[in-house]
Amino acid sequence: MPRASHLICWCMAFLVATAPLPFGAVYPVPLAIIQVIVALVAACWVILRMQAGLSPLPWTDPILIGGGGLFAYGLLQLVPLPLGILSFLSPSSAVLWETYSPNPPAWASLSIDPYATWHACLLTICWTLAAVMVRHSAVDFKGRLTIAGGLAAGGLLQAGYGLFEFISGRQKILWYEKTAFTDVATGTFISRNNYAGYLEMALPFALALALLGTRQSSRERVLSTRRRLAEMAGRTGFRTILFLLAAFLMAVAVLMSRSRMGIMSLTFALIVAGLALGLKRRARRFALVSVAVIGLAGVFASQIDLIPVIKRFKALDREFGQIYGRFPVWNRSIPLLASYPLFGSGMGTWEMAFSPFRDDAVQVRVDFAHNDYLEFTAESGAAGVLIVIGAVLFGLSRKRRHQVGGGHQDEIGLAAGIGLLSIGLHSITDFHLSIPADALAVAVLLGLFLRPAGPTSPLRADARSDERRHPLRRLPAGVVCVTMILALGLAAVSPAAAHVTSRRAGVAQESIEDVDSSTLDSRAASPDDDPCPACRLEPFNSARYVEAGSRARRRLLRDVETLVRASTVGIVPEHTTKVYLARRIDQSIETIRHGLRLAPARGRGHLEEGLLHFARFALTGLPPAASKDFERALEAFSRSLTLAPWHGAWHRKVALVTLPLYNDCSDEQKKFIEQTARRARAIDPKSPQLKAAAARLGL
Repeated sequence: MPRASHLICWCMAFLVATAPLPFGAVYPVPLAIIQVIVALVAACWVILRMQAGLSPLPWTDPILIGGGGLFAYGLLQLVPLPLGILSFLSPSSAVLWETYSPNPPAWASLSIDPYATWHACLLTICWTLAAVMVRHSAVDFKGRLTIAGGLAAGGLLQAGYGLFEFISGRQKILWYEKTAFTDVATGTFISRNNYAGYLEMALPFALALALLGTRQSSRERVLSTRRRLAEMAGRTGFRTILFLLAAFLMAVAVLMSRSRMGIMSLTFALIVAGLALGLKRRARRFALVSVAVIGLAGVFASQIDLIPVIKRFKALDREFGQIYGRFPVWNRSIPLLASYPLFGSGMGTWEMAFSPFRDDAVQVRVDFAHNDYLEFTAESGAAGVLIVIGAVLFGLSRKRRHQVGGGHQDEIGLAAGIGLLSIGLHSITDFHLSIPADALAVAVLLGLFLRPAGPTSPLRADARSDERRHPLRRLPAGVVCVTMILALGLAAVSPAAAHVTSRRAGVAQESIEDVDSSTLDSRAASPDDDPCPACRLEPFNSARYVEAGSRARRRLLRDVETLVRASTVGIVPEHTTKVYLARRIDQSIETIRHGLRLAPARGRGHLEEGLLHFARFALTGLPPAASKDFERALEAFSRSLTLAPWHGAWHRKVALVTLPLYNDCSDEQKKFIEQTARRARAIDPKSPQLKAAAARLGL
């Protein structure tokens, strides 16, 4: 099936080249498009394999075994277990489910956020299928050349666009104004580091394609000067110069991104690979051209603006000093690793798991560990690490066996190895595997690197032996594989659809909030309306329920405030109005509590629940010491602040809400309010509202 294989290679080349265009595909809609395309191509690939008499999937493939094992492990983290067994396997997970769930469950999962783990499983199987398809479709030089061309084209597009935005001063990502990294080149990525990571993987392929154009002529023993000049002026020479210019632009773009680890990892990978190849007397031209491109890029960048790059390296000590950088995050993750040693907190749950361990006052979300290895270890534990190590060793042993059997690696395979080495080094300080465009490129490089080159490919030999088998024997397995792949692709659509629905609901809510807040709005949602339309698309995503409850809470607090103000001027609201608002508050509380049953460690959910209980307390008019609603509000506030002890905005909000009631509270309630106010002032000592409120009470 050579034509079909080439078509699959073209699809993967197009995908890896265009994936970075929508902000690195970090948002739900472009990510869903990538996952659906990969699923459709994989389903077609399985059908083509069956028609050729092959098994639906290459079951002994090291990439498939490793990715499938990791996918199965992620599903294991989702399986509900009796709380007693969970306490034995992962005591920290059991404590979170018991302490923070609205109704302590009898069964709970190893993952503290099952939906996030399920989403990570979908991404894992998507990248696995992409790598396996590349490894088995690029069975000849033409297929490898197609995918290498896609990577080089994507890198050239990113380098050209990033340098244009940087030099021109526009600093936009397509049609959006950049709000971060406005002084560096980022291409269509949000972060300079992820931009540099993509270029690190693409640049070696531009060098490889440049050298492939001269491979044939270099085999001749003697070339006259006239013959060399004639070749340089011909089509082959023009193509070689074009790819060298592309590599040169990518190197300059990496420098202008000012990504310290990106510059160091790419330079190190090219030099080390060049030395290793030179010592073995293999691809010396690759090594020489690599060094030449790096040197010329450095000279050219010095003529643009190299001083900020040097200053970036001089400021490296900030990462280890007082300013909140990578090292403090890594240091504070040690207790997290100790709390989830064997099975981790669940794939995709880094931010939720790390938040309770932060004792700093820096108001920065740490949604990534800035170290892919550390983040994976925290989420997957020792068991997940062993699966990955086993898969890597198995893949390398298979590659070594192919090389001993007579296979050799061409320039494209060498470029894939250099790209993997560079991105592997860069991942020590960044989160490339969490960026879909970079993760897809890593999968493609992995497939090319583990794909043995040479005229006698073991994959072709396997294909010839399998073609003798009757395809009908494999039909049931093929149908199951195609159905499962398409189902996984369909599952990837729901987050994008829910995201669009949620945004529409948010826009509708904003239009309602634009009305005069002095009166109750007749357009406000009634208790019979759907409080969470996006939850129908993602029924197991706790964030959707919390988001819906938060939207309702903002409107409800305004309505309650309107009633309280009316009461202070002698206007007594009707009893039916209070009952109506109470029903809406109860409905919103139940929506949020349902989300917390799905992921009890979501601190924002507890904060929103506390604010809704506080709204119900204000509606009753009872004193704090006699109100169960006020007590429930404080309990919810306490849970949220325990899960996010660093969050200044949450501490400030709770303090400003509770401080006016301080004198009417019980001693236990006063103690909590005092602690919250002091912590809020420690995090944000310049807040005038906190200063005034605390000063009135002598705190």
